[in-house]
Amino acid sequence: MAGDFIITLLDVDRHDRSAFDCGETELNRYLQMTARQHLQKGIANTYVLVRREEPSKILGYFTLSFLQVDLTELPAQYRNKLPKTSLPAAKLGRLAIDRKCQGNNYGRLLLVDAMRRVAGTIRNAAGVIGLFVDAKNPHVAAFYRKFGFIPLEENPLFLMLPQQTILAAFPERKAAHNSST
Repeated sequence: MAGDFIITLLDVDRHDRSAFDCGETELNRYLQMTARQHLQKGIANTYVLVRREEPSKILGYFTLSFLQVDLTELPAQYRNKLPKTSLPAAKLGRLAIDRKCQGNNYGRLLLVDAMRRVAGTIRNAAGVIGLFVDAKNPHVAAFYRKFGFIPLEENPLFLMLPQQTILAAFPERKAAHNSST
């Protein structure tokens, strides 16, 4: 299944945003009207899921950006030994699947890709304490909890996937060791 799909950065000249409909007006509108602007301004990156044989049709998408989280918002067990300031974090701003594709685990595929990208960011570009998401409702929050996201104490719909969980899910690949004899 994974070989039939590509998850790539939104390309407004190649990807047809107008045909996408996930059933949520706000998420459709973001992809169709705002994602390009956020990408160009460096505010958020939008990644789209397409089939290899039909690369212009968007099946789903997610956005990633950075944010700052106040130490007091974190669950108690994650506050230890952290600076008493705002902390850098990654944010999964949106995740949506076209109505015609819902129920095919594409949301899982996109979420795992987002987590993999954040792991790469932590290892190669910038440190973050975790990946955060605002769930629209308790049903959506339950989806994220299946992947290890933890609800924050003050708002159970704002969830965090700790840095340690992300890095454990995507261990560093060891370089192949070549030996000559």
